[in-house]
Amino acid sequence: MPQSVTITEPPIGGTRAQALLGVNPAQLNRLREVGLLGDEETLHATQTEGGHWRYDEARVRELATRPWVELPSPSPDLAVHLAPLTPDPLHRGGRRHQGWHVSAQTSGLSPAEREDAWAGWWICRPERYLGAALVGDVCGFVVEVAAIRGFHLAEDGRVRFELRPPTKQMRARYAGRRFRAAQGAAVQPLGPTTTARTITPSTSRPAGDSR
Repeated sequence: MPQSVTITEPPIGGTRAQALLGVNPAQLNRLREVGLLGDEETLHATQTEGGHWRYDEARVRELATRPWVELPSPSPDLAVHLAPLTPDPLHRGGRRHQGWHVSAQTSGLSPAEREDAWAGWWICRPERYLGAALVGDVCGFVVEVAAIRGFHLAEDGRVRFELRPPTKQMRARYAGRRFRAAQGAAVQPLGPTTTARTITPSTSRPAGDSR
């Protein structure tokens, strides 16, 4: 009786991965650094002797085939472009980390610390986004979605959003999708531009408290 054989496709190089994903080298590096292209141990194991990164083609293709979000969104949603997870040197609002990583929760961060890392502190005018979606992305690939229920302002004007679970509509629109991320600012309005409402920011909890 013949033995079954599992055929494993060889890993692909960075140029091929960039072409499949439609990203540049810097964006590919960021996707790798946040864990979207595989765990660090596996990726290091597939590096060439010259130090070039190699990627699992199936994982790259899965990421590349994410549906696109049509912009602008019908509501005044806001995207925050996330960098790889690092310690926060400023400890603004008591936050210990900033950024995002696939394994942030399993690497010692509590759910509240994980939220702190990506929900603030951002430079923007937050009033018009109350009740809208806060979308965390890495190079346009959506990694977090939540509803904005309030915010805190630091003395320097930076914003820490207070979040609640996303609505079904928010989840359906953004989860597992991607959009064309604007270059430049770390925050990107996803919806139409409207006149800002005057709303008093939340003061029910101290800045950085995400419970």
